Amino acid sequence: MSKILKTNSKHYAFIDEIVKKMKKNCEENFVDEVVKAAKEYEGMFDLMILWNEAEEAGYVSEEEEIVIDLQKCLCDIKRFNS
Repeated sequence: MSKILKTNSKHYAFIDEIVKKMKKNCEENFVDEVVKAAKEYEGMFDLMILWNEAEEAGYVSEEEEIVIDLQKCLCDIKRFNS
């Protein structure tokens, strides 16, 4: 079985910075779920970083694709934990 990589506490401040931007563009409940998952799963944290980079570069279509990926990951996490 593969190991699930965990986000560590040094990432939390950066997550908080991204959250402020995400809440301007995404539903608050969605962002809250993403943050909770990103604090536990490194892959979710990585997707948040990619979203932030796309947002800063003005790549709207990439932002939207990453949001879809985040939604899929949330579904996978819920399925994995049930």
